[in-house]
Amino acid sequence: IESDGQYAEVWNVFEHVDVDLDGEYLTGWYDEEGEVEEWSKLNGINYDAEEDAYYLTSRTLNAVLKVDRGSGDLLWTAANDWGDFELSSGQKAIFHPHSVEPIDGGLLVFNSEDECADQCSAAAELSMDFDAYEFEESWCYATEDCLVVSALGNAQRLSNGNTMLVLSTSGQIDETTSEGELVWRIYAEFGWEFGFAERVDALY
Repeated sequence: IESDGQYAEVWNVFEHVDVDLDGEYLTGWYDEEGEVEEWSKLNGINYDAEEDAYYLTSRTLNAVLKVDRGSGDLLWTAANDWGDFELSSGQKAIFHPHSVEPIDGGLLVFNSEDECADQCSAAAELSMDFDAYEFEESWCYATEDCLVVSALGNAQRLSNGNTMLVLSTSGQIDETTSEGELVWRIYAEFGWEFGFAERVDALY
C-alpha cells in the first residue's frame, strides 16, 4: 500500500489454495446469523527482507504458507495432513497458529492449542528439512498453568536466543530460555489484554 492509497495485490489465497468446500470450517462474523464459514482465516504475516518472501499463517487450515513477494508464487505450504511437507513424527505440529517467524533450521510459530504442550497455547519451534520435505515440532513453551487464548497472540525469537510468548487475551507476556526457564513475565489486570507485540532493542 502506497502513501497515497494506491495498492497492488501480491497474492490471493483464493487463487492459490484448493480446499474441500464440503468440509466444515469455522464460522465468521460476516452476517447476523453467523452462518458463513471461513476456510482461509489468514491471521499472521511476517515479511523476510533477505528472502523477499512473506510467511503466512492460516488458523482454520492449520498451515504455514510461504509466498514469493516478487512473483506472487506460493512457494510451499506446511500443514499437519496436507501441503508440501510430511510430518516426520506422529505428533501434529501446527494447530490454530497466529504468528510465524523464520529462524535458523525452521520456523517459530504461536499455536493457540499445541499438542506438544497438552493443548495449551504455546510458542513452538518447527524443524524443517527442505531436502526431504519433512518437518516436526522440536521444542515448545507453554505457561505452567496452561493458558489458552482464542485470538491474536504471537511468538518472537529474541536477539539473545530467548523466546517471547504473547498470550494476548490472557493479558500475559513471557520471556523464556531455550530450556523453558522463565526470565520475566508481564501480567495485566483481569480485563486487559495484548494483541500482538514485538520486542525492540531501543525506541530511539
